[in-house]
Amino acid sequence: MKYISSISNPEVKEILKLHDKEKRRKLNKCIVEGWRLILDAIKSGVLIEKVFVSKSYWEEKREEIEKLVSFSIIRIVDDSLMKKISLLETPPGIMGVFPLFLSEKWEILKDKNNITVLFVDDVQDPGNLGTIIRVSEGAGVTAVILSKNTVDPYNYKVIRASTGSIFRLPIWFASKNEIKEKFKGWKVIIADPKAEKIYFRENLVDSFLLIVGNEAWGVKKEEYLEMNPILLRIPLKKEVDSLNVSIATSIFLFEAQRQRYEGGIINE
Repeated sequence: MKYISSISNPEVKEILKLHDKEKRRKLNKCIVEGWRLILDAIKSGVLIEKVFVSKSYWEEKREEIEKLVSFSIIRIVDDSLMKKISLLETPPGIMGVFPLFLSEKWEILKDKNNITVLFVDDVQDPGNLGTIIRVSEGAGVTAVILSKNTVDPYNYKVIRASTGSIFRLPIWFASKNEIKEKFKGWKVIIADPKAEKIYFRENLVDSFLLIVGNEAWGVKKEEYLEMNPILLRIPLKKEVDSLNVSIATSIFLFEAQRQRYEGGIINE
């Protein structure tokens, strides 16, 4: 354990670098704030490199922290310093440094029936992505794949909005060309508010890839024509032209789950 009081400390300087997306990639590290999220990461098998704890939080939670975190990686900092290095307006008092933990797991998609895979294409709001990840775990999605231009999943707002699901759910990046190659022969569904067919009239029991897109313009359908996508819409009153992408994604995913329950595919 070490005590740190200066913002010029090299370890503190590294924390500040991890506020930036490009530096996170360069250093291959990210920040997770809050004891519950740190616990979720540890329980999910993500290796923790360092823990920064404010003096007041250490006094309150020392016994609990020591049970799960090696003494050698704990750094105690002044409360005033924690406010300077935290990404949150009201710091929770504890911050973990983790390696970038998402990795490709294409093998989990082989020879599986009645599964849903989600491709998130160009979603930009971190709160939306975090919510989509949380909903995906809740609805039993097998994997969430992100396009290269989607918001950084290591953004602290994504991690917080996912409420820990980001550590448990298989998530990775892929190019659109990879998606087209890996999902040849799959049923592909695109959420499109202008589609003719309503989502609950489609068979969502069989395996499918759901593609959801940018908050402003949705999915650029022309980029996926070779996959012969099925376009589905959510029926809305004419005064409402679209839904938030995380809400729309939730509706599709839970409809698939409902159909699989009714079809006896999922049993409790």
